[in-house]
Amino acid sequence: MRIRTVAARAALAIPLLAVTLSGAPLEMRLHVDASLRANAVYHLACLAGSISCSRDIFERFWKDRLHESAEDRQTVTAWQRLLARVVERAPAMRPSPILINAVPMHPDGMARSQVIAGLIETRSAAELQRRAPGSSRAEARELLALVDHVERRIRPWWMAQGERSVKTRIRGVGDAARRNHMMQALGRMAEFLESAPPSRDAYVHAIAPPELESKDYNATAILNHLPLEFVAAADDPNVIVHGAVHEIGHYLYDSVPPDKHLALANEFVASGAPSIAGIYSYLHEAMAISAQDLYADALDDGGSDKDDDADTGYKHPYIPVLGGVAAPLVKAAVARNEHLVGGFSKAYIAGALSTFGDRRNELPFVFAQAVFVTANGNRAFADAFQRTLFPVGSVRFTDLAKAEAFPDANLVQFSFYSELGAATEPRLVQLRDAHRGFAFASPRGRGAYRLVVAGRSEADVLAAIEKLGDADAFAGPGLVVSVD
Repeated sequence: MRIRTVAARAALAIPLLAVTLSGAPLEMRLHVDASLRANAVYHLACLAGSISCSRDIFERFWKDRLHESAEDRQTVTAWQRLLARVVERAPAMRPSPILINAVPMHPDGMARSQVIAGLIETRSAAELQRRAPGSSRAEARELLALVDHVERRIRPWWMAQGERSVKTRIRGVGDAARRNHMMQALGRMAEFLESAPPSRDAYVHAIAPPELESKDYNATAILNHLPLEFVAAADDPNVIVHGAVHEIGHYLYDSVPPDKHLALANEFVASGAPSIAGIYSYLHEAMAISAQDLYADALDDGGSDKDDDADTGYKHPYIPVLGGVAAPLVKAAVARNEHLVGGFSKAYIAGALSTFGDRRNELPFVFAQAVFVTANGNRAFADAFQRTLFPVGSVRFTDLAKAEAFPDANLVQFSFYSELGAATEPRLVQLRDAHRGFAFASPRGRGAYRLVVAGRSEADVLAAIEKLGDADAFAGPGLVVSVD
């Protein structure tokens, strides 16, 4: 056990636990802290919509408890502007059959994560620029100043209430992780994934919840930083460790080498299975749930803290289902010393199709990932589609030719009627003449679709997108919805 002192009166426990990766020793170090700095970064990123969090709760806190000022609102706006600049400079995505569901394979998402993780790790503009190379030195200084502002604003609350609410609950987390062989279970998961994590350190940051008794809380993975909202319901160290296993599972999946991610994506599209976008896109979550299942097995083998009533905590139509399909397959593969790439996908796809039945035809599942193309650059269309069908993976272009880098991914093309021009499909001409707006699907690549969402005006295109949200199921190629 080592103790590290962190700025802002943090408490930090670091158990050093050895795991094994592909026969070679791998030391993963788990750090747990209650840091004002990490909380300030979390508040700002949450308010700006940059991370997954309990955003409504944090917005209420700033409005009702901190009496949000104009400067506070300007701080959030400046953060969004600076982060957008960094993301815009990110290189193009590497061509792949579908959108690969790992953060490092999305340079824009990686750039965003590097900034947020860097702000937790350092207060130096030079160091932040090194950790987030997409930012300039001036932008790094401005980003640090924004976090400084938020830190000053929440400090009185943190000193009076926030720190106390989490500090007492992190004391047993390191002991629970070591006692319950947490890192050994994650080592088995890492070996199955053939993961190569760039850092051997995983940081669990205790986020003091603005509403301690809330039943809603969140956890997310930002590279190897794992903020968890420590509500009262998560006062058991074993519950916290269980959540940390899930988030480190995400980190290990993201750390699968790019060539293996590409090989896995090819396995999925080559299967010819229907609804492959949903089955593949949610695999990231299914792997994190499988890591939790391996950890639960470790508790069965020798621990005494297993919670038989524990579940994944997900209230989601697809994630816990696919986690339930994947977990026993992963455990069996681990027992046979097998890996994710090279055979797992066949059984996983078959299990997913069998378990979902007709639900695999639900539009949000069929279009769980998509390449958005809007020739006129109207962001409102892709934003509306995102809010309506909630795809977990997407990329946006204004040039249709760029979509060819992802030949087996769903393509959603937004267009005004005036932009359709001489439509190559006669059916689109008929629909244009008969309706104010429509969505029409045709086959694309291996198991994907091209969905043209068009209308006479912006309102008509948005109306067609709204109707997609009300559609019961996707019947395949042809007219999906129309606006009359």
